[in-house]
Amino acid sequence: MTLMEVEARLQNKERAMRLQIESIPKGAPIVLDAHVQGIGHDEWRVEAIDDSVITLSRNALQVAVPLTYVEAVHPTAEPGAQWVLGLSCVIYAIPMGAQPKYLQVRRYNI
Repeated sequence: MTLMEVEARLQNKERAMRLQIESIPKGAPIVLDAHVQGIGHDEWRVEAIDDSVITLSRNALQVAVPLTYVEAVHPTAEPGAQWVLGLSCVIYAIPMGAQPKYLQVRRYNI
């Protein structure tokens, strides 16, 4: 497979994920299917999405996640969530005192 073919596939996947994310109603609660450390998996919201990044929030914290890290988007009947967002990354809550101050995203490698 050539480099151009690989890039085309990645762009198509990112475009498909973006369309699915855009179908999530504004303010709908999301549960993250990802490694999240220091903060919960539930009660996330989509704040914004552009060509390469989705901005998620939980309470006063926000994190920008590259669209290439989005693996799946689907509705759910889980309590406290309407959607599941599968991510191939780790989200760390970096503490400053008793509460998390900011969030850090790193690619998850098995």
